[in-house]
Amino acid sequence: MIFLAGFGIALYLTILMVILTRVWRGKMESKITRDQFLKNQRERCNKNNYPHFMPASGVCYRCKKDIVPKLISKGNDGNLLVTGCPLCHASYCA
Repeated sequence: MIFLAGFGIALYLTILMVILTRVWRGKMESKITRDQFLKNQRERCNKNNYPHFMPASGVCYRCKKDIVPKLISKGNDGNLLVTGCPLCHASYCA
């Protein structure tokens, strides 16, 4: 009986954690658009005289996939310098 009660609480907490994680991720993703991300990246590079490592289109040179949604889902809003593809791990520095 005690085992079942403990199992129920653990199951409830797991479900709650999954729901809260999905809600949090949804809020993070909806805060910024693709265009805003690219604008932020461009402005950061120009302001700090950094080279533009990331492709201006947001599409990886190597895997030909759009990297912006992946970067946004990881919490990057374009204010961090992007030096490689988060999908195929190609470096844009070379």
